[in-house]
Amino acid sequence: MDGLPTVLHIGRVYPQRHWAMKRHLHEEDSEFIFVTAGMLEARIGGNVVTARRGDALIYPRGTWHAEKSVGEQPLETLFISWIPAPGSEAPPIHGHDQHGRIEMLLRWMADLPSHSEGESDRVRNVLFQAALYEFAQVQRPASGELEYRLRRYLQNHLAEPLSLDDLAKVAGMTKYHFVRTFRELTGLPPMAYLRRLRVSAAATLLLNTALPLKAIAPQVGLGDEYHLSRVFRKENGLAPSQFRRERALAAERARKGNAKT
Repeated sequence: MDGLPTVLHIGRVYPQRHWAMKRHLHEEDSEFIFVTAGMLEARIGGNVVTARRGDALIYPRGTWHAEKSVGEQPLETLFISWIPAPGSEAPPIHGHDQHGRIEMLLRWMADLPSHSEGESDRVRNVLFQAALYEFAQVQRPASGELEYRLRRYLQNHLAEPLSLDDLAKVAGMTKYHFVRTFRELTGLPPMAYLRRLRVSAAATLLLNTALPLKAIAPQVGLGDEYHLSRVFRKENGLAPSQFRRERALAAERARKGNAKT
């Protein structure tokens, strides 16, 4: 049916404590893994992801991945191989079934009879489309929510050496999904956004304090005065000292103008 994914197979990994799948890829189909018990560690492309009970993973077709059970509890999963509908949006590769709807849909799919093939196949495709929709929705932050949460975190940790991995962890996403989602929301890559916040904080300190550059730089996470000067000039077109001087002169002129009136 047009517009729907085509489910090729649905199956289970029954409880196993020492289970592993070597690095491999699927050239034609994608794979959806849902953890119903235990814990799974997956290497997806360049990402290492740990999935627990209620988590789902997606291995897009053509993506190298390897898996193994971790922890003491036996691993159990439901898995689906499918061919995405033409033109469908790529879903995130890791997320949590917040409302329990995904597991319900997958178990419903698994319980469908294998006879009356055409009808069952169509219903499986419809149910899986609903599962993919729910998966994408629960991982997508409300408009502005992610930016607000990260901005608040960054403002409280500007002096710290923050990495892309750190920010993805705060957002609760894989690095790949975080970068894509954040750029869609803000129009900027996460680290460029962080750089602008740091420069903005430096500008505030330049205007409202007499601190030297060597004291401002570490407070905003820009290392030393030389790094601060380089980044500040790149963002604002002015060196920090020139920025401070010009703004001070402008403020002085404004005060004199107000005094005359």
